[in-house]
Amino acid sequence: TCVRYRTEESVVSATGSSGAAPKLGRMGVLDDVGQRLVRLRVQAGLDTEAAAARTGISVERLTDAEAGEVALTDGEIAVIAQAYGVDPSEIFGGRITPFRDYAGGA
Repeated sequence: TCVRYRTEESVVSATGSSGAAPKLGRMGVLDDVGQRLVRLRVQAGLDTEAAAARTGISVERLTDAEAGEVALTDGEIAVIAQAYGVDPSEIFGGRITPFRDYAGGA
């Protein structure tokens, strides 16, 4: 079974810190997750190549996920979280709730 998530903040918040309009829907969630992936990778002291080597996920796939262009699998999220030294929920902004749209339904 494959369960996807979204953060409560991406649903509840009407504006981000920059005052931008909220990004709702699958693409907004992918963008938010991508931004967190970049932040967490940098906090772990890794460049993209080192992250790819540590996770076994290709540089291209990591780059696409960080750009909000692809949804990662549950297994990829788990491997990335372990490599970055964080709980998988941090990739989704902390508090999580089921969200089928992250990966396009199911």
